[in-house]
Amino acid sequence: MRKINNFKVVNLLLFLLTGITVGIAITIIYTKAELEILLILFIVLFVFTKIRYFEFEYSRECICIRDYHPLFKKNKEESILIEFPASFLRGFEIEKKLFHSILILTIDTRKERDVPVRFKIFPLGAHSECLLLSCLDDIQNKMV
Repeated sequence: MRKINNFKVVNLLLFLLTGITVGIAITIIYTKAELEILLILFIVLFVFTKIRYFEFEYSRECICIRDYHPLFKKNKEESILIEFPASFLRGFEIEKKLFHSILILTIDTRKERDVPVRFKIFPLGAHSECLLLSCLDDIQNKMV
């Protein structure tokens, strides 16, 4: 079984955002520049709400992808985005954006054409991304 996730990167980012939020709160208390600082605070809180844990799990026969917010963690069964047999994987791609990546899996639906499924990954470290790509490549090569 292989598990790949972004827990370390997200926890570091949450720690930094918490520090920035506390710093902004202290600045608001001691200065008169409330409007500019409140704008920055809203931006930080917006980013905070968009951060998600991402977990990719491969257990020989099944691929499972989970996604949840760090503060509102659901149980393992409720947080599953998709679960499918590894033999259904036809292709994969990672698109890099400015603040996140998008994992695109092409899945065989046993119908006329394969279906691409997109997952937003925010953020994924370079090491985890390499592990994810090599795992997906291994899965695809075994099924061909």
